[in-house]
Amino acid sequence: MNTIRGRLLTSMMMTGLVPLIVVLVPLGAVLKRNLLEQEKEKLAETSRQLGRLVAEVTDRTSRELASLQSNPLLSDPNGDIEAKLKEMHRLVRIFEVYSDISLYDSEGFLLGSTAEDHPSFREYSDWFRNALKGKVSLSHPQRVLGKDGLYLTVYLPIEGSGGQKSADRQVLKARLSFARVVSILGDGSLSSGNTVYLLDALGNRLSGGDPRQLMEKFDTSVPSDHWFEQSTGTYQPKDGSSFLFAREVLPPSVTNVDSPWIVLSMKPME
Repeated sequence: MNTIRGRLLTSMMMTGLVPLIVVLVPLGAVLKRNLLEQEKEKLAETSRQLGRLVAEVTDRTSRELASLQSNPLLSDPNGDIEAKLKEMHRLVRIFEVYSDISLYDSEGFLLGSTAEDHPSFREYSDWFRNALKGKVSLSHPQRVLGKDGLYLTVYLPIEGSGGQKSADRQVLKARLSFARVVSILGDGSLSSGNTVYLLDALGNRLSGGDPRQLMEKFDTSVPSDHWFEQSTGTYQPKDGSSFLFAREVLPPSVTNVDSPWIVLSMKPME
């Protein structure tokens, strides 16, 4: 290659190669960026779709609760307690959404329950007090001792045919399994094989990952505001791996509790 011909060939190759490299390097960066944006949009659509499905589930649950509240055997504050208890047991048997149902008087004392695990003899919660004022109140997802998964508790004021004053009103307390929501988010055909989490407003896991870590922080090093401020982006856990993520915020009007939830879809960056 020390000959004139060799040096000429080398010069020609370099003359053509340098411009090619100048073109290909930026082009590769642009293609990579476009691919990442496409993947983010796919994840965002997955989160939006799952968010819509969760909204449908919570809406259906609300309608079922309305039918419970208007049940003629339960809506009569002066009705026979044994007849009410029998109807409560029937409802728990036929509707999978109800884990148990309890009935309380206006003083918060238990009148009857389908629960077998010693329900609260007396209610003092803010949710109960709101129900006494005529407002349907729903608790945040909670663990239940001796049970797997999470549960919501709804407090339903029993109005009666002509409406009841707070001093005479009874309250139905129904515990609802969170399994309906979890089953949607865990469906691989709906999530396109991506990992999906449901977080509460504080960044605690409501669904996804290890069931033993439910109601624990998704990542203690990431503030909960991060998921509200960024709709898409990259996430790096402590183990050094990298993920693309997209989130969908479900407002309180959808969750039916007094705070939003976050549907978080993730895909490993290969």
